[in-house]
Amino acid sequence: MYIFIQAIGIIAMIFPALSFQQKTQRRIVIFQLIGTAFFFVHYLLLNSIVGAFLNIIAFTRAIIYSQIGKKKWAYSLFWPLLFLALSILTYVLTFTVFNTEKTPVNFIVESLPVIGLSIQHFGFRMKDAYKVRVMYLISAPLWVAYAAIKSSIGGILVDSINIVSIIIGIIRLDIKKKNNPNTTLEENLND
Repeated sequence: MYIFIQAIGIIAMIFPALSFQQKTQRRIVIFQLIGTAFFFVHYLLLNSIVGAFLNIIAFTRAIIYSQIGKKKWAYSLFWPLLFLALSILTYVLTFTVFNTEKTPVNFIVESLPVIGLSIQHFGFRMKDAYKVRVMYLISAPLWVAYAAIKSSIGGILVDSINIVSIIIGIIRLDIKKKNNPNTTLEENLND
């Protein structure tokens, strides 16, 4: 069973990684949604209730935020506040309805992905790509720690890859451009 659960996590990891290689925004979102659905099952089988249900919230968030730029309602502050409330509710339900043992360690461990996803809720709305990358750079290590504690190989790998990718993006797109104001329009377009 352990190998099956980890295989689902590895499959889940593949979809977000492949999503950024898709040609259209719609296909990117579809791949992200598939990955999130697999992560829901993966964390559920690991008995990681917070991780599982936060993936449902992330799934819903991706659908809503995929409409930013198309639908005015998608950019409303209502959405990140709703997702934040749902994330906190998930945390509370973990200890009440799902009877996770109430220990100081569990309070901290189960809060890691809640904090991480909450940061992402607001990061998704930012128009400045640098700020989005920074928000995710803050969020990803929280998910890596949670995945490591819950023995999620796919979770560790996907967020570790995200961290490396974000750092490369910040160096390539933000620091280099900032330090080289003489970059031509053609060079900007080629990036």
